[in-house]
Amino acid sequence: MTGTIQLSEDSLVAAEIVADLRGLRSDKSFRDGKVQTALNTDEHPRATFTLDGPVVLGDIHGDGASAELTAAGTLTVNGLTAEMEVAVSAIRVGDVVTVVGSFPIVLIDHGVEAPSASIVVSVEDHGTVEFQLFLTR
Repeated sequence: MTGTIQLSEDSLVAAEIVADLRGLRSDKSFRDGKVQTALNTDEHPRATFTLDGPVVLGDIHGDGASAELTAAGTLTVNGLTAEMEVAVSAIRVGDVVTVVGSFPIVLIDHGVEAPSASIVVSVEDHGTVEFQLFLTR
């Protein structure tokens, strides 16, 4: 994952986080090709989250300062964009801000059909994306 954020005194002004989906790996390597095909990573290898507008963080300037917030944005996967809200926790330790969050995702919103295989009874049409980012200057 890579990305950039822009901070003002007490707000997250802009953010763009990009994940290269070609690097996704499961606990069973034989699944990985199906996932890559379902996500259409040959044509759209990256997922991008873009913040829709400023989010007030409060005072996270001191060591150990933290914030809990919800960030509205858009997620683009497989060339299709959907609006979403992301629950985020941030804590500052020294010069590093650690951001942990999650959001639900509905596959069809991004033109993705749940992968199938003869040995699998079913695959959900939705899931949860969880992330942990370490932000530095």
